[in-house]
This record gives sequence, structure tokens and C-alpha cells, in this order.
Amino acid sequence: MFVRLGLKVLGVIALYIVLVYCAFVYKTLSTRNYRTFVGQVQNERKTPTISKTPSVSTAHIGKTRAAVTNPRPSQKSTTTGVKRVSTSWTERPVLTPQFNGRLGNQMFEYASTYGLARAKNMSLYIPSVSILNRLFHLDTSTVTSQKCGGWHSVNAPCCSYDDRLVTQLDSSTCQSVGQYLQSWKFFHPVEQNIRKQFTFKPSIAGRAINRLLSVKQEFLRRLKDRTRLTGLHSNATEEVKQDLDRVQNVSYTPPVNLTYIGMHVRRGDYLSSLSKRQGRITPPAEYYIHAMRYFRAIFPSTLFVVAGDDGSWVNRNIGALDVVVVQRDSAEVDLCVLSMCNHTILSVGTFGWWAGFLAGGTTVYYKHPYRNNTEMSRWYPKYDSDFVYPGWIAML
Repeated sequence: MFVRLGLKVLGVIALYIVLVYCAFVYKTLSTRNYRTFVGQVQNERKTPTISKTPSVSTAHIGKTRAAVTNPRPSQKSTTTGVKRVSTSWTERPVLTPQFNGRLGNQMFEYASTYGLARAKNMSLYIPSVSILNRLFHLDTSTVTSQKCGGWHSVNAPCCSYDDRLVTQLDSSTCQSVGQYLQSWKFFHPVEQNIRKQFTFKPSIAGRAINRLLSVKQEFLRRLKDRTRLTGLHSNATEEVKQDLDRVQNVSYTPPVNLTYIGMHVRRGDYLSSLSKRQGRITPPAEYYIHAMRYFRAIFPSTLFVVAGDDGSWVNRNIGALDVVVVQRDSAEVDLCVLSMCNHTILSVGTFGWWAGFLAGGTTVYYKHPYRNNTEMSRWYPKYDSDFVYPGWIAML
């Protein structure tokens, strides 16, 4: 009995000694690991870190990769013995138009700014999403899709020519030029280049040709059935009715060679209260009748191809056997149709202006498109010389 008790005591003592020894060993090892870890951390803090050089796309926040060119390394600086190179950038000398308005306005803004860019030996930035890129083959030797990080605004009077503008431009930086720039004088030195650039792409031209063929087919159908147009011009004045009656009663035979006269009729927005307050005037029926009479006297077989925003007004007021309204399409197709004609009768605005310019034949324009002492008269102080193209014929 005493022997068993003694063995138990010895076992407890032995177990206690083992536990104490294990605790001692664990503490010793833990202390060593901690010191090693601390030493490693301290050594790492003493080791110099290397900063990654900013890439082109992250250097200079606010400027895109396209906004910079000719990278020049700056002076090298050292930090804790490690060389770190920073990069500075120089902006390109670029102009860009301040695009406003619809197609006719944007064509003016492009053509005028293009002329300025060529005069200053600068690039011209046009956004890739611009409608002009979709319709035309722009001059890639001058036009770039690489924009600047910021633009300095340079403005000229709204709708007249300012010969000082070219001297105000800085050929070493990025500038946006505006507004509207509605004068042929801005791009006169590169006029033939502009005509070439404003040749419509095949997809647009194909649709325009189909529209012209439809107009011709309608005209030939009318030759077989003239009674269709009886009474259409009920709103016309007596003078206009007499003139139209003479046209209706002419003995027509199918013409061998037709002379196509593009005619733009713009009424819709010019009849609004805002346009009237601004002093805008849309031509009356008498103007179109006089212009058509002018061309009928020159050419034996005329076909007036009408594009505009009020075909029913055309049929009621100036409808005739040789006056056919084009089935409405997109603005670019309508403009392409008019540009394919031999000669042009304009109404008002920039859309018709480009029709006359691109067609290149004889062009008749409405002499008084605004009232005096109004906003319009202030916007166009030199309408006949700055806006109207040389050689065009004024009528009332």
C-alpha cells in the first residue's frame, strides 16, 4: 500500500518537472523568434524603397495620352541613393471648332477653323463621334482625333468675317475657336480643298441618287397626267397664278436633257415667335416664282427639285408641273440631293448655303432675310459680302 502511494507521488513530481521544462523551452524559443522578427522589420525600414515612375496615362491628371507629345525627361533627382525620373509633357498646337447648331452650322464651323489651322500650320481636332466624320472623308493630314487636356477659347463675332482672328491665334497651344464663323472668307484660300472634303460618302450619295431618280419618274408621270396639279396653288397671288398657269399649259414632250434646279424651302422654325422677335424673314411665294421664271427663261427643260420642311406649302403656293418635292429623308441626304443639281434657288440659313456652294452652278438667293435694327441685322452686319458667296444672284 505504501509502495503504491510512493509511486503515485513520484509520478506527479516527474510530470510537474516535465511541464516546467516544456514551459521554459517554449518561452525561450518565443523570445528568440520575436527578436528575429523585430530585427527583420528594423532592417526593412532601413532599406530604401523604389517608387515606380508614373506611366503616360497617369502622369499629369486631367490630361489624356492624346494631349501630350514629345516627352522630354526632366533633371534626375536622387532619393536615398536611388534615381527617380519624372517626366514633363508639351501640349500639341491644335485648334478645334466650337460646334453649335445643326449640319449647316457645323460645316461652316469646320471649314472656317480648317482654314485657320492651315494658315497657322496647326492640327485640327475633330471628335471621332462628329457627324462630319460619318458623312465626309476629312483631311487626315490636318485633322487629328487626339484632343488636348484643356482648351483656350478664342471667339470671333457670330456671323461675319474678322481678319484679326488669325493673328489672335497662338500656334503653340490648344485653342477652341468660335462661334459659328459663317463666312466663306475664313476658308477661301483652301476652298477647293473644302469642296473635295465635303464630298458625301457612297452610302449617302447612293440614297440621294435614288431620291433624284424618284423625282424624275414623278415628273415624267406628270407629263402624262397634267390634271393632277389643277388647283394646287390656291393660296398664290394672281400674279403667281398666272405665271403657274402658263407653265401648266405649255405643251410638254418628254425632255431629252433635263436641267435640275435644286430649291431649298425653309419655313418651319422661321415662323416661330422667337425667330420673328430676332428679325428672321422666310421668303414669300413670289420670290420662288421669280427665281423659277429666271431659270425657265434660260433652260428649255427644267426640273425643280425641292427639299425643305413644308412640302404641302410648296404644292399649294408654287406647285407646277416641273416642281417636285423630294420625299423627306435625313438632313445629309437632302443636302446631297441638292448638291447634285445643276443650279440652286436658296431660301435662308446655312443649310441652303452649302447646297448652293457644293452644287457650284448659278445660285439665286433671297436678298432680305431679316428686318433692320434686329438681332439678325446685328449678327450679319455685312451679309452681302461676308455671308453671300461671290457671284450669287440676289432676288426678292
